[in-house]
This record gives sequence, structure tokens and C-alpha cells, in this order.
Amino acid sequence: MTLWLLPLLLTAARGDPGRASQALETFVGGDRSGAYPMLVEASEEDGGDVPMEVWLFRGAVERERGDLSLAAATFRAGSVAHPDARALWMELATTESWQQRWPSALDAFDEALAIAPNDPAAAAGRARTLWWSGRRDAGLRAVNQVLLDHPEDAEALALRDDIRADRPRTITLLGGGRQGDGGALLGGGRASWRSGSWTLQGEVQRATGVGNDAEANAMWTTGAGVAWRLAPRAVVEVGHRSWLGEASTHAMSMRVTSPLGWVQPHAGALVGQLAPVLEAGLRVGRDGPWVSATGYRSFPGGSDAAPSTTGALALGTRMGRLGVRVDGSYADLAPGPLLQGGAQLSLRLDDAWSVGLQGTRTEGWLSRTDLVASCTVSF
Repeated sequence: MTLWLLPLLLTAARGDPGRASQALETFVGGDRSGAYPMLVEASEEDGGDVPMEVWLFRGAVERERGDLSLAAATFRAGSVAHPDARALWMELATTESWQQRWPSALDAFDEALAIAPNDPAAAAGRARTLWWSGRRDAGLRAVNQVLLDHPEDAEALALRDDIRADRPRTITLLGGGRQGDGGALLGGGRASWRSGSWTLQGEVQRATGVGNDAEANAMWTTGAGVAWRLAPRAVVEVGHRSWLGEASTHAMSMRVTSPLGWVQPHAGALVGQLAPVLEAGLRVGRDGPWVSATGYRSFPGGSDAAPSTTGALALGTRMGRLGVRVDGSYADLAPGPLLQGGAQLSLRLDDAWSVGLQGTRTEGWLSRTDLVASCTVSF
């Protein structure tokens, strides 16, 4: 229950007649579990004849219990019975936004603003919902408008800083050189664009990995895909990859990641013109130190073809604006084993720009050294 509702607790305790009064007095007295059945009975049997606090407190208990859908239905029914109750519209808007029901949340905030047009809490809540729904620029414009009317509002100031720090579009340019079997210039780029639960990604660059035979022999790799956060603990990525060399190879990829706080396991598959490849991995850590391990296994169709196995390990950390990453992998591919190691430094210049430098050494049937610099802009 938000702090701005506390004055309602005192108002609600002032003796409304009948069972509604008893329910409210029990709730205000601190016995929420005991009050809840009485609140339900009063709201369902008396409906619009009960004080709006009955609906408000019933929905609050339901939301605290984790039943957001039921809480939203309660707040909506209360808003119908008491259309001028700003508090009910605010709680309905908040509950709907927590369920990612963006249009309903925005409508509820609009109703609250129609009742109190100069209310910074409702206006900031609407701006936050625009941002959460993927309309980052619209959310920033909305919160800036709040600050024009309320320049010292702490909630709006914090929200503006959060939205400014969130830059959902990134473009990275890569350039460098390769030594091994003759020198070569490297180049390429990556881009991503996030909107709400969706993220579009694309890349084209000189191949440096050894995840499979096609990648080890490629001159360039290209990729495009989309990631969808379908639940708080599930992200699904689907994409297409191509390896371009003496012969082109194409494949479709799919990966599912399940963020569980600091632990993020993932599993995926790669199918197409090459032997199917399955992967499974785990990352531990988020903003500070982290470590990840991933294994890949191919399954050739021919009876005389041997499967290939790759294991990769990486660890890194961020210290202020500086990021450090060290990784290594061992691949037992059809032509023979490959061992790869590398390190990467990244420096965030400001909220928008960052630069990086990555060095990679590959040893085995294929030997080469890559040094690649990168420049990233986020906006």
C-alpha cells in the first residue's frame, strides 16, 4: 500500500454504519486477514452503497497476496461504483502496469488525471507506464512535462534519470586486423533495438569464433534475430545465421534463457545446412563480477561422421566505467582440435558512447591472431 493512502485509513475508521464499518475498523486495527472476508462480503452484497475504502482495502490485500488479476478486478469494480475516487483509479493503474496491461493502465491514469489534472503522482505514473511499455521517448517527454509544472518533485526527478539512463538502441562499429595465413583487415557492425518485451538484433562481421566447422572456415558471419521476454523468467531468441566463405552455410537458431536473479541458465539449438548443434550454459552474476560456461555438441547425420564438442568459459567484471572480460574455448571439430583464448577491455565514455579493444588467439589446425577495436553508441 502506497504512503499516499495512509490518510484514507484514518477517514475509513470513522464509523460507517453496518458491516462495512466493522470491516474497515478490523482492517485499520491491523487484522488484514480477519478483515478480508468482511471486505469481500460488504463489497459483493452492498456494492456501490459501501465506502470506496472497502474496495480499496480489499484490492490491497489481494495484491499483497500476489493475486494481481483479482486485485485489478476489485479496483475496477470499485472505480465503477465510485468514479470520482482518484485513489481507486491510481491503484488500478498501478496494478495493471505490473501485469503489463499497458492500454488499461494508461486509461486508468488518464481517469485519475481527469479527476486531479495537476497531480504529479498520476502524471509520473503515466510516464513510467509509457516507458515500461517500450515507448521510452514518449515516457521521457511525459516526465519532462511533469517537471515543468513540478520542478522539485522527487519521484519525477528520479524517473527522468532512470529513463535517460535507459538507451534501448545501440550501434557498434568494428575494425581491426588479423594475422595468420597472411594478414587481413577486419570490420563489421552490430545493432540492436529494444521496444517493450521485444529486441531486434543484427550483425555482420569477420568471423572469429570456433563454435562449429562452418564458423571456423568462414570469412564473414551475418546474423539477424529477435528476442522476446515472454515472462519475468523466460526470454526466447530466434534468429538466422550465415557463414560466408568458399561456400556459404545457413542455419536457424533458437535459445531460451531463464533469468533467476544472479543465475541465468540457457539452452538452445542450431539447425540448417550444417549438423544440428545443441547448446546449454549458465551465467552467474549481473552488474558486478560474473562468470559463464557454455557447451556445444553437434550431431552429424552420417553413421561415419563423428560429433564435435566445444566448451567455452568466460569471466568478467565492471569497475566504474571500465569493463574487463577474459574468455577461452576448446573445440574438437571435424578437421581437428582448436584452442582459443582472448581478452576484452571496454570503456564507457559517457551515457551514450563507449569504446573497446579485443584480442583473440586461436591455435590448432587453424592458427591466427585477431585484434579488433569497437565503438558503440546507445540512444
